[in-house]
Amino acid sequence: MNEKRIYDFFAARGMSPCGIYGLMGNLVDESGLNPRNLQNTYERKLGYTDDSYTEAVDSV
Repeated sequence: MNEKRIYDFFAARGMSPCGIYGLMGNLVDESGLNPRNLQNTYERKLGYTDDSYTEAVDSV
């Protein structure tokens, strides 16, 4: 569950709950909390899916 991992990571570093939830709201909006999410405009431009882009980057 990415939500708990994100919350716990920032809480352990002293970030306030309000700050964490603000950050998480942005992350949900930008990526759906999917760490493999490639911005949709770049999927079309580069010809990658989320998974194929991540695999290409990881193979370098």
